[in-house]
Amino acid sequence: MSELVDGAQIAAAVERVAARLPELRDELNQLDAAMGDGDLGITVAKGAVALQEYTAANPPGDDLGKYLAGLGMAFNKAASSTMGALTATALMRAG
Repeated sequence: MSELVDGAQIAAAVERVAARLPELRDELNQLDAAMGDGDLGITVAKGAVALQEYTAANPPGDDLGKYLAGLGMAFNKAASSTMGALTATALMRAG
């Protein structure tokens, strides 16, 4: 049995994730410092703020592909990095 997900559910899920990500900032920085430059938490926190701002200003509407692409572009614009590009690509491809 399959169940359809609507735009409001997607927006609510994005809002929940975006609210949680900044709480992980220090842990992500610490993990990243073991093999990288230690700024992953900062990047993710910036991207999370962009997701929150995007969802507040842009209701999903009928075109979920456009909505997901917009989320990806907002994340990447706020957090230009490898993680920003990966997150943006994932969101845009999901649409």
